[in-house]
Amino acid sequence: MPLNSRELSRRLQKLRKSLKDFSRDPTVDEVHDLRTRARRVEYILEALELDSAGNEKKILGHLKSIRTRAGEVRDGDVFTSYVVGLGMEDEPGCIIRLLHHLGVERQRHAIKLHSLVQRDAKELRHRLRRSQRKVESLVKRFANTKVDLKHQHKPHAEDAPLHAVSVALRLSKELAAVTHLGPNNLHSYRIEVKRLRSVLEMADEETGEQHQLIEELKRVQDAIGEWHDWVELTGIAHEVLQHGKKCGVVKKIEETAHKKYKEALRITEELRQRYLRVPGIRHKTGKSTKPRRGTKFSAPVLVATSEIVA
Repeated sequence: MPLNSRELSRRLQKLRKSLKDFSRDPTVDEVHDLRTRARRVEYILEALELDSAGNEKKILGHLKSIRTRAGEVRDGDVFTSYVVGLGMEDEPGCIIRLLHHLGVERQRHAIKLHSLVQRDAKELRHRLRRSQRKVESLVKRFANTKVDLKHQHKPHAEDAPLHAVSVALRLSKELAAVTHLGPNNLHSYRIEVKRLRSVLEMADEETGEQHQLIEELKRVQDAIGEWHDWVELTGIAHEVLQHGKKCGVVKKIEETAHKKYKEALRITEELRQRYLRVPGIRHKTGKSTKPRRGTKFSAPVLVATSEIVA
């Protein structure tokens, strides 16, 4: 089940759609779609080793700026939903002040995002159309080419899906190699989890094991992302409300962030032990296994990566 040419093409097409007539005051869904679609296209171009080509290199440059701006607007939407969820029972004045600050910042970032999209959309949509044709042609050529892996030859476009497999295996190895997870590296770990998930989703179809692995990666991604959002909100609350531990709202946000951290860490370690065979796993007995030399992947990881070129 090789690369899904139709799905890859559709992802580039969806991004082109998001860029067309982007609203000055975008909805939550519009911002989410733009940001997610930009990220997916970035992963596609990188996984297929197209990121060094002239046209695609310029696309990635534009997308990085747009995604950063969209992320700022998205943060405002998420933080607002969290604050509203805290309720108005404890210190309603603090809640209102925090919501007002988030609303003003959201509007400011939305205007900047709209200006950026307006400036770049025409050129970017044109370049995305060219990339779409290139990706479709590349996948088609690969499907019609029998590649002899034992034969030494110069890289060709037909080898790009093999590069995607290499990327997936490298990411899996890097995720397994991390010896300790904590507040300082959990968010960066999430970025690599998201990248691996995106590459695995490029396969034409998903086997049962592959589908389950992708779902677990998504679960980890969401859990860490939610924890990180609460950490960011904690910093904003301290800055805006400025009365620290005396504020019940700040205290509640900090407690939630701590709870989300413990949950994210638990879910992530479960993934690592089940799929990545992390060396030195501590068992329920309290004894730890000896670290293994090298990295041995579980069957689902090997199956999932092989589906990209099968």
